[in-house]
Amino acid sequence: MIKMSKFVNFMRDYVFARSVIPIGIIVIAIGIYASTIYGDRKDYPRCEATVTDSELLSGSYDSEDNTDSRVYRNYIKYTVDGQEYEGSIDSGDNMKIGSTVTVDYNPDDPTDVGAWTGLWLPILLISLGAAAIIAGCVSIVIVHKRVKGDGSV
Repeated sequence: MIKMSKFVNFMRDYVFARSVIPIGIIVIAIGIYASTIYGDRKDYPRCEATVTDSELLSGSYDSEDNTDSRVYRNYIKYTVDGQEYEGSIDSGDNMKIGSTVTVDYNPDDPTDVGAWTGLWLPILLISLGAAAIIAGCVSIVIVHKRVKGDGSV
C-alpha cells in the first residue's frame, strides 16, 4: 500500500515535468525533421520572381481577435538560364501583383520552386523544445528539493 502512495505522489508532484519534457522532445524532433527539409533546399540557387496573381486558398480574418488564418496561392514568373518559368508559392501573405519575391529552385528541375525562408523555423522549434526540456528538468529539481527538504508533499 505504501508503494502505491509513493507512486501516486510521484505522478502528482511531477505532472509538469511529465508533460513538458515529452512535448519538448517531440518539438525538437519536428524541428530536426524541418531542418532536413529546409536543409535540402538551402543550397538551391535563388532568383527574383514577379508576382502575377494571388488567390485566397483558405482561412479567414477575425477582426475581434485580430487573428489571420488565411493562406494565399501567389502565382509567379521567374527566369532561370534565360528561360522563363511560371509557378506558385503558398503563403500567409497576399502578395501585391507586380511585387518581387526571392525564390529558390531545384537546379535539376527549375519548375520545383519555393519561397526562400531560411532556417528560422527549424531553429525556433529546436530552441522551444530545448527550453521545454530545461523547464521540465528545473521543475524536477525544485519539486525534489521541496519533497526531500520537508518530508511532506
